[in-house]
Amino acid sequence: MNIEATCTPHPTETGQYLLYLELAAAEETSQERKPVHLVLSIDASSSMGGPRLACAVEAGRAVAERLGPEDMFCLLAFDRSVRTLFGPGLANDEAKKAIGEALGALRPGVGTALYDALQKSHESLRRVFVRGTRPHVVLLTDGYPSVGPNRPETFAELSRQAAEEGIVTSAVGVGLDFDEAAVAGIAGGGGGRYSFVDKESDIPGALSRHLTDLFSIAIENVTIRLAPGNSVREASLLHRYSTKVGPDGFVVETGPIGRGNPRRLLFVLKASGEPTPVAATIALTVRGSAGNEPETNRILSVPVNPQSPAAKEAVRELHRLTLSSQENDFWEAVHHNDRALAQKAHDAALRTVAALEAAGAPAGQLDADRGRLADHKAVLDGRLSAEAREMARKRSHQTGISRVTSLFEPES
Repeated sequence: MNIEATCTPHPTETGQYLLYLELAAAEETSQERKPVHLVLSIDASSSMGGPRLACAVEAGRAVAERLGPEDMFCLLAFDRSVRTLFGPGLANDEAKKAIGEALGALRPGVGTALYDALQKSHESLRRVFVRGTRPHVVLLTDGYPSVGPNRPETFAELSRQAAEEGIVTSAVGVGLDFDEAAVAGIAGGGGGRYSFVDKESDIPGALSRHLTDLFSIAIENVTIRLAPGNSVREASLLHRYSTKVGPDGFVVETGPIGRGNPRRLLFVLKASGEPTPVAATIALTVRGSAGNEPETNRILSVPVNPQSPAAKEAVRELHRLTLSSQENDFWEAVHHNDRALAQKAHDAALRTVAALEAAGAPAGQLDADRGRLADHKAVLDGRLSAEAREMARKRSHQTGISRVTSLFEPES
């Protein structure tokens, strides 16, 4: 595994420092794909009828076709109840035929038992052990839970409990009417990717990206134990990971790391005086995708070094996360009809994008950021329809979650 670690002064706050880590699979990591253990759970409620369900069926077939005979797969569908369409079983040719037939016979029903679907997805993974894989759920929905528990924190907690057992849960929200808090909570609590697609025709592409994530896993998990230096009186982690805080510092679990998809962690350290020669000591335990024995000898001492090659990336990452927070503030103000507060958040976001440009952020990323802020301006000017405004808000929310969880969606 390649590790980039740097500590640099905070660009605007005196006495504060940015501690930045980037963890990536080494180039020599085996390209051979390990078997996957996947549950795909598809919403088949009445709102999914017509072209939307047809696209979900097409996506489900495409997922099955990409699986191999050593991959374990389970397919669920849910409306007011949850039913198993296939598995769990190996995705051989006979199974793929059965999966295709089951999907072809799928019809929309009444109700959305989102909690039961999530719970049964996790239970299906607990029934079968597949060596060298991390069990993964991908749940797709376009509505609000109408059967069973419906509080967003309940879904996040269910996914969080599964994550403690090693199960990753990702979620795809379709259209403009799904329960965004619940769906984001499912992915956030489960350590997986959250995707929003506004058009049913984008469903296959979204599921394809989730499967590519699963296929590319090279490292199952990295446990990071970070002990701040003696002069550090306070430290905080800006990214969202499974984290425990103890008397000596942080213990962070990154979850899976895919080839070409590094994990980023940004800490803010507040010093009581001049920093010690070592800003922090970091011990890493790495578990490979084949279930190898943990490596326990990765220990880093990270000094303050503003000339480090990664120092600029640390500053850019701070600005990205700040921008996501400001965008969230903007949409919260819009929700509460507070135009003055929305304008303030928008102006702050414009300054952050300018700071990103000055820090050397990629042009494509800046274009996407400016596009979202152009939507802000259109909202403030009253030039967006209610539907277009909701679409813009959901896109902004997806970008924010992708950045804070260090699971980036392709910018569009």
